[in-house]
Amino acid sequence: MLKYSNGLNWAFGAGLLLDATPQLWSDYVRCAAVSDSNSVHRVECGKAPRADATLKASCGAHDNVRWSKGRDGCAEPYFCSNPFWFSPALDSVDAAADFLAGAGKDVARGCKFKASERERFEEVLHRFMKQRKRSSPDNTFETEVNFYVHEGHDAGVKAAILESLVGLLYDRTLGQRDVDYPHLQRLQRHLRQLGKRVPIIEINMESAKSLQKWDSSRMAPLNLAEPPYGMRLVWGEDDDQ
Repeated sequence: MLKYSNGLNWAFGAGLLLDATPQLWSDYVRCAAVSDSNSVHRVECGKAPRADATLKASCGAHDNVRWSKGRDGCAEPYFCSNPFWFSPALDSVDAAADFLAGAGKDVARGCKFKASERERFEEVLHRFMKQRKRSSPDNTFETEVNFYVHEGHDAGVKAAILESLVGLLYDRTLGQRDVDYPHLQRLQRHLRQLGKRVPIIEINMESAKSLQKWDSSRMAPLNLAEPPYGMRLVWGEDDDQ
């Protein structure tokens, strides 16, 4: 779920829904973070052409910790399992979850996971978000899955993302119907002209303190058509609803 906002105050009422296939993940994901990592401030050795795609995908250290080891860390991905940054490396679920829980909202200190560490990332994400939902008054929680995209030589990632697009998302809980919805309808029509037919998926989010999706049975199927979600597919003008 890739959310964005056209309205005021970054309400995140609209978004894209992607099919997170194993191939999409293994071929194109460079790193993942359990919370907002302020990616625009991740270093990649300036503009050095030899900086690899992992660093250019904002998987490096934040500017604020670049020199924290006493030498320039611009060429070292800020992975939880990277011994350059963490000794011992945070390469267990417990170690990474405890560190990230202590880092809290410090976006500079939040370490990242390699694409090959997906299972560990998902388990740490679950533990981190469960704690946040219990203690935080916020209604929006951001995680990151980062790709490297560059015009002309992105190794096919943009085409792969378009192929995996299964719907446009309208969040009734946070969205502004008079702002976000027309934007999604225009995008839906544009994609149809390109030969990509996808529905707008209207859905409610859980309340801020709800842990229904984060308890021990989180892998059990949910009926998203039922409350509190009320999911509805809207295919557009002259289409079946």
